[in-house]
Amino acid sequence: MHANASLVDRYARAIFAYATESKAFDKVSLELGELSQAISSNSELERVLCSDLFSATERMEVLKDILKKAGVSDFSRRIMLMLGDVKRLNYLKSILNRAHELSLQSTGIIPVKIESGRKLAKPTMEKLELKMRDILGSKVEATYETIPGLIGGVKVTALGKTYDGSISGWLTVLNETLMGGLR
Repeated sequence: MHANASLVDRYARAIFAYATESKAFDKVSLELGELSQAISSNSELERVLCSDLFSATERMEVLKDILKKAGVSDFSRRIMLMLGDVKRLNYLKSILNRAHELSLQSTGIIPVKIESGRKLAKPTMEKLELKMRDILGSKVEATYETIPGLIGGVKVTALGKTYDGSISGWLTVLNETLMGGLR
């Protein structure tokens, strides 16, 4: 885990633990998700809150005003202010994604990320999810991402392991095998 992943994981675990203990995970997750979306979808707001173009005081005043108008819970407000204070608001989406993974894992569901070169048809998605459930021996929740550069097939990541069933992945393995044999 590199530094950013470690940082994201620490914040996500803290948010998940506290919000779960106080039985407010769903509410906090929704509130923080809406705030994250609002920030990332407004480039000017993102620039104000996540860059050094404005002083810490100016950034925090803008953030406090947004939180007041949004009427979020005290816990969500404290999380946002803390992330703003330590200049980590740009990690909010990743933190929330990781907290969601922790939530799924706590209920025995394994999050699975499926990447493909094009949008997959519903029957294909269902087959992939069933296959991953069989491989992992647990319920799964899949998220899908289209990666235009991915040639044929899919890449599936679960529990830190990637199953690369793409043509580009196969070609990489073939190249490594051939090059290894030439040494």
